[in-house]
Amino acid sequence: MGELAPIPMLESELLDAVRRVYPQRLKSFPANNRDFVSPKPQGVVIPFERQPRHDVESAFFLLAWWMVFAQPRDGEIKGATMDPFIYKAMTSDFGNSIESRDALLKGWPAKNPFHAEYEKGNTLLRKLSTFIAPELQFAADTSRKNPEYIFEATQRVLIQHLWEEKDTDPKPKSAYKLRVPRTDADEATFISSASTAKRVSDVS
Repeated sequence: MGELAPIPMLESELLDAVRRVYPQRLKSFPANNRDFVSPKPQGVVIPFERQPRHDVESAFFLLAWWMVFAQPRDGEIKGATMDPFIYKAMTSDFGNSIESRDALLKGWPAKNPFHAEYEKGNTLLRKLSTFIAPELQFAADTSRKNPEYIFEATQRVLIQHLWEEKDTDPKPKSAYKLRVPRTDADEATFISSASTAKRVSDVS
């Protein structure tokens, strides 16, 4: 069984703004409880059908991709290394392997695999993954089966995150390069990959 997080509830100031502008959204997607979704029955094949969550998933991995390749400020001075696993997972056959994407979504690391300055970004990805990963069509709660639910839930996560970080000073791009350590095995896997990702050793 997969665990379903309750839909995010916004801080009072944000909630008042949403209530004024989009009152129907709060009625359509009220507060719900933590729940569980039954696993897909063994032997049952569900024909692929494009779902709204696939669009949200694309945005999720675009953010993750940016965090792999964007340079934090003064990155090299601060030891700009990342977990080689996340680099390999995001580049080696990533575009051709549904299993790789599903594994990342369902088990996004709690420990930040990126540069230390992206700790909050990784926390955001982990929160988003809890809503994107589950197969909501198997949920008992009717509101979760609504195709728009995934948009509402992830939008609230993003709005809350931006609100909490609204007073954070923007950080300029570093002049240094982010170096991604790879073993010979990683290099061989990357070169033989069918992925169309550009090979990058030093990310500018």
